[in-house]
Amino acid sequence: MNRKEINNLFLHTLLFVFLMVGFHHLRAQTVYPYPYHFPKYPFIQYDSNKVYYAADSAKWEQFFTKLDSVYFFGKGQVNILQMGGSHIQADIWSSRLRRNFQTLMPGCDAGRGLIFPMKIAKTNNPYSFDVKYTGEWDKCKNVEKNKNCTLGLTGMQVFTSDTNASFTIYFRTREYEYLNYPFNHVKLFYNIDTTSFDVEITNVPANVYSVRINPELGYQEFIFNRYIDTVSFKLVKHDSCQQNFTLYGLTLESDLPGIYYHGVGVNGASVPSYLRCNELEKQLQVIKPDLVVFSIGINDAYMTQSEFIPEEFYQNYDSLIQRIHSVSPNTAILFTNNNDSYYKRRFPNKNVLKVREQMLLLAKKYNAAFWDMFQVMGGLGSIYQWQQAGLAKKDKIHLTTEGYKLMGDLMFSAILKKYENHIKHTAQ
Repeated sequence: MNRKEINNLFLHTLLFVFLMVGFHHLRAQTVYPYPYHFPKYPFIQYDSNKVYYAADSAKWEQFFTKLDSVYFFGKGQVNILQMGGSHIQADIWSSRLRRNFQTLMPGCDAGRGLIFPMKIAKTNNPYSFDVKYTGEWDKCKNVEKNKNCTLGLTGMQVFTSDTNASFTIYFRTREYEYLNYPFNHVKLFYNIDTTSFDVEITNVPANVYSVRINPELGYQEFIFNRYIDTVSFKLVKHDSCQQNFTLYGLTLESDLPGIYYHGVGVNGASVPSYLRCNELEKQLQVIKPDLVVFSIGINDAYMTQSEFIPEEFYQNYDSLIQRIHSVSPNTAILFTNNNDSYYKRRFPNKNVLKVREQMLLLAKKYNAAFWDMFQVMGGLGSIYQWQQAGLAKKDKIHLTTEGYKLMGDLMFSAILKKYENHIKHTAQ
């Protein structure tokens, strides 16, 4: 049997187990729940770990149907996009979800997807891949209100006028947590115009790849005739009118069926931060997300109760969703409530309750789903218990590595419960 036949046999066998046994019968007594075993903490509200449909679930059913195609038939690709602030830039929570989606079934890791070389912007880079670069670079982020710069979906740009500039992307594969993502397509988002430097790849021979440019959507695609796990770019000036180069991000893709989980985060980002991303729609047309996970809100609500204006929060999100739906109208949406946190490390931030109210209103308007991370954590003040258990940091806002991993497992389990219902309904 070839790999595809073995994969399909395994998937159909697992489907039979899902239907005949059910997730609930597979749970152990002291851990929560199949397929990821959680440590049992008294402050976590495991019974609240659910995804709620606020209204019609048709778009979620479309998303689950695409998952069926990947998981059970080894066909197609699914794109999931999670947007947030520092919770996502570190790519621990999103990395855990990526791993969970891609390893639930064998052979479902289509690739790494959208990334940004944050080390060039002199900020924390996701651990799963590393960046080497030369030359002098400057940066602009969507959180910098005093700057007027072109930004895409990643919320960052780096730019240079240095003709000696170069950069390399490569993966860390020392740990199981970080999958190796060989790729044979690279889409480079940058300022494609007459003033931009040309881009050349230096770590593979020129006869190994071809080039395709899409000026309308602002990317240059490199198509390799073999899979690679490292790519090196060099900027080249061929004409006197070429003065600079501005990078907005890149995708690392494959032709394989499976799932991409794109994590987009900028430290300190709020919903208005992403409204400042004027190239957002273009890059969304390339990513084509089947599901968007909105994890933006912790920075919007980081203020006193009197300063937080719920209606403004709602309107900002409403504008962002309309922009996304203008180019991707069938995308399913999941809102994740803010985690429990403290304001200035001393006061429980009760704005999380107002954020929940507005997210539920938005979910109802857009037939979206909602996951109450705040309630699952244990409610108001629970971040202190997470800190005591080594799951949250002293700032009482951010989680530790183990905390983010646990959050990813909890959230994935909640989504999986909905997926189980979809499978049962489909089989009837």
